[in-house]
Amino acid sequence: MANTVTDGRTIVAQANSETGDNGGDWDTLSSTSPTLDTDIKIEGTGSIGEQCTNSRRWLLWDAGATQDWSNNVFSLWVNCGIVGLLATRANAGMSVRFTGPNDANYMEFNVGGSDDWPLATAGGWVQFVVDVEGTPDQSNSPPATTAIQTVGISFITASVMPKVGDNTWIDEIRRQPDGTAGILIQGQNPTGPTDWTWPDVQSELGQSSGALKLGPAGSFILNTSVQFGVNDAVTHGFTDTNSVVLLDEQTTMPTDQYSMTALGNAGGTTRVVMGIKTGTGADATGAQGVTFIGSATDANRMAWDFNDPNLDTIGFYGCTFQHHGAFLLDDPAVSVISSTFIDCSSALVTDCADFLRVLVIDANTADDVGFVTTNDISDVSTCSFEFSDGHAITLTTPNVSAQTSTSNRFTGYGAIASTDSAIYNNSGAGLVTISLAGTSTLGEHTYKNGASASTSITASVPVSFEAVDKAGAAIQDVLVSVYLTADDSEVLNAVTLASGFITTTFSGATPADFYYRYRKSTGPATRYKNLSGAGTIASSIGSTIKRTMTVDNVADPN
Repeated sequence: MANTVTDGRTIVAQANSETGDNGGDWDTLSSTSPTLDTDIKIEGTGSIGEQCTNSRRWLLWDAGATQDWSNNVFSLWVNCGIVGLLATRANAGMSVRFTGPNDANYMEFNVGGSDDWPLATAGGWVQFVVDVEGTPDQSNSPPATTAIQTVGISFITASVMPKVGDNTWIDEIRRQPDGTAGILIQGQNPTGPTDWTWPDVQSELGQSSGALKLGPAGSFILNTSVQFGVNDAVTHGFTDTNSVVLLDEQTTMPTDQYSMTALGNAGGTTRVVMGIKTGTGADATGAQGVTFIGSATDANRMAWDFNDPNLDTIGFYGCTFQHHGAFLLDDPAVSVISSTFIDCSSALVTDCADFLRVLVIDANTADDVGFVTTNDISDVSTCSFEFSDGHAITLTTPNVSAQTSTSNRFTGYGAIASTDSAIYNNSGAGLVTISLAGTSTLGEHTYKNGASASTSITASVPVSFEAVDKAGAAIQDVLVSVYLTADDSEVLNAVTLASGFITTTFSGATPADFYYRYRKSTGPATRYKNLSGAGTIASSIGSTIKRTMTVDNVADPN
């Protein structure tokens, strides 16, 4: 189905009637009866209400028979008008309850209380998200998740609540099998030949879906997974700028609740672009990207999967990703330019078209674990990595023997062979030679070798020679010949300038020992003695040799 934005979660109950609601009925498990309220609602024509008091009450939808709801995540709309009077969350002020055919066999997940209540929207409604496979806060002979019959809420106040009528309501319940897309974005906006945007997606789903809600300051709050495109032969397009997407943080979610994926087809087109790219090649920059902010804890981190072989254009230009998980970006269709990763877990970028001008701050890595993984550091260019535990880059198989690090900077990483050196060469047997270019510096490119791996870092460092006389005056046209001690290869063979200097750059492995000779062809008036010596080209500063040439007063026999 093309040109649609759909909620991929399955409706369990709609709360539009007390009985016969999607094949089930509502129950309070008490002497009171549930109340259909057509005024207070967030979806459809009504909700189911009950009074919350200091005697525990329930609002449960009964399917009439056991259901296999294993590996499902449930979303429930709840509105409580007396949040401040609830028991605390730890004391199950508000919890989501599942039972089997026997109500006494239950499990409950605490979702809120007077001390902990999520940000409400649209008249006080909150959408709680609960993993049925999670660890319940309280239970009694809990039913198997393959044999659940009722789902709903359990609630209680901390003290006596006078009778004032219904004060707590439940509305639509949805479920999402683990690993399926909660939001599916297909085709393009049917109102014209334009790609979808985040505002379009929110408008299509509506606030009552809860999957992508309007948030503060024009942001959007996401509480499910997203998939761009499907495997079919049509055009799927998404292009957006300057949006802010916040991930709803609920501890009752599964840790893999959040994912962002894209699918394509060889006969179709899948395009996902966030931000604006300017320029081409190494000069390209990105701006006006989308900001994604997730949970500050290790739970609920979004996984990004953009390595389907049939993707056409994936661009993240000037985007910010904060508190996210793993990024699979190992596809020639993917470009990441001028983007920032803050407290993110990892990025696989082998064969990525661009990983350019990227800033990585406080990566969520451990000792001996790299943030970026690639088999060739040439895939990473003009990037800055600020220290966190672990490595900035891990080099993997297949081994690429000659690589180039162009204008990559590493701040605060550990020494060579440490668990937090800048680079971890884990590419297997064989030497990896990394040549530094641009603003890359030797001192920052520390490395650790994995099993059977070895690393050589080469860089262009200055090599300078100066010739002066006894008075310190420059001597021009002195022939300076320089050769590496290891193999007698030539480093320099040229004459000094009027300044007395001759300078070149050395791009081989350092430190490197060398030997040299000074010779000056002169007339009968002034003849200089030849000089020779040895030195070392250092890894970060190169080498500078200054020699004083003295006059040879012995007459020329010819």
